[in-house]
Amino acid sequence: MKRFILLIYLLSNYSLFGQDRLLVKDQYIIDLAEVKDAAFVTLSRPFLEDYTVLTKFTTPGDFISSKDIKMDSFELQDISTLEYDTLKELIYLFGTVSQDSTQFFTFISLNNDLEIIEVKYFPVIPFYISLIETNIYNNEIVTCIQRGEMANFQRGSALYLYNLKDGSFKEKIFDRELIKEAKYLSSKKVIVDVGVTLRLYDPIKETLIDNFFNNKQRVSYLSTSDIHFDDVNNNYFFFTSAGLAPNVHPNIESSDNYSGVLYKISPNLIITKFKRLGNFREYTAATKGMVFYNKDNIYLGVTNISFSLQHTKTTQKYFTVSKLDSDLNIKWEQSIIPNNGTEYIWLQGIEVIQNGSCLAYGRQGVDAFFNKNFDGFVMKFDENGDIIPLGDITDTKTIDFYTIKMYPNPVVDQFIIELENNQKQLNFKLFDGQGKLVISNKTLSTGVNTLDMSSLRSGSYYYQISDDVQILKSDIVIKI
Repeated sequence: MKRFILLIYLLSNYSLFGQDRLLVKDQYIIDLAEVKDAAFVTLSRPFLEDYTVLTKFTTPGDFISSKDIKMDSFELQDISTLEYDTLKELIYLFGTVSQDSTQFFTFISLNNDLEIIEVKYFPVIPFYISLIETNIYNNEIVTCIQRGEMANFQRGSALYLYNLKDGSFKEKIFDRELIKEAKYLSSKKVIVDVGVTLRLYDPIKETLIDNFFNNKQRVSYLSTSDIHFDDVNNNYFFFTSAGLAPNVHPNIESSDNYSGVLYKISPNLIITKFKRLGNFREYTAATKGMVFYNKDNIYLGVTNISFSLQHTKTTQKYFTVSKLDSDLNIKWEQSIIPNNGTEYIWLQGIEVIQNGSCLAYGRQGVDAFFNKNFDGFVMKFDENGDIIPLGDITDTKTIDFYTIKMYPNPVVDQFIIELENNQKQLNFKLFDGQGKLVISNKTLSTGVNTLDMSSLRSGSYYYQISDDVQILKSDIVIKI
């Protein structure tokens, strides 16, 4: 009887919004990873609690088990990221815990039944109001970054390297440097993004090679980035959400300083291609915002900030998942936009699983972003960008939203816009590179909308999709 009651309680916390999203009630999903036996685990945090919850689901979205991650001997606990070791079939958790004025880097390993096998603590320089972000290389080296306020009230960053084979741990402090991302390379160097440049860090010599690549970005304290090195074709792929500095690229107007950019960089650090994304401050990278599945399948997950028609205030938070090839052509992009401006859906990251489907996760809610009226969510997209329903448990709470799927980009003749859950009339406008309106107030309806661009000249065009209150989505489409 006790087991039956416990199962009912656990299932009541995991349900589905509108038969499309897996919902974790009153918790914020901060990380997700695929594990063995066609399953995935989420790491989430309840509102105003410092412990985290590890939950396991099948890939169709059925609940399997859950475990609270608590360390009773510590006052503050920020277990904030997870990785999966495909060789040892172990789940790894990373973060920091604190007691009095001492802070520890923390490593926890669990098996697939969510049973804790090992816990390790390493004393580190304290950071305040900061979470760990990690990447794992070859199931061996874990790079961890932490940025925030240090004890001297200066902003700084720490780079931690943890060796899963021998258990060794190294700490490197970067005073007044804000590391956005770090990846371990096959050369045994670490590439780090410190906002204005990419740098190579040698963990043996503990030295930095400055000006490895100048990304020429304006950066902000809250912006994030993602880096991947394609060791088959020897290319770097670098996505940053910070605004472009004026006059950096000849094909981007100097007045638009706030778009995200995906770079393709050669081994000798020459920009071979770039893809401009978003308009104004629309694109903000998720914590885990890029997955390089293979050279023809690069996934981007970004949180967008939408503006009023006058671009005077933020009115919505929504997210977009895109699939690109290695030439940075967009195969498809799918945007999830709340109907109501008081609601938001915030993307934390994406994970691509073995069958090529993409899992997007984060939090959704109403009213203020930091109130307790929110839930964690997981959404699943197939390789064509269509939403696959997760789970089979319904819930009475709903947040209405648009889904806007657009393809291809670049476009030769026909530009396709697919709408679902379209409860309001939406309008489409298209402008050429000089700002001239070439398609005016075309009404978009639920289903497939086809825009004929065959008569337009080749070049870059800017579009807006809006309802009667605000711009829902705006970006560049390339006509070839």
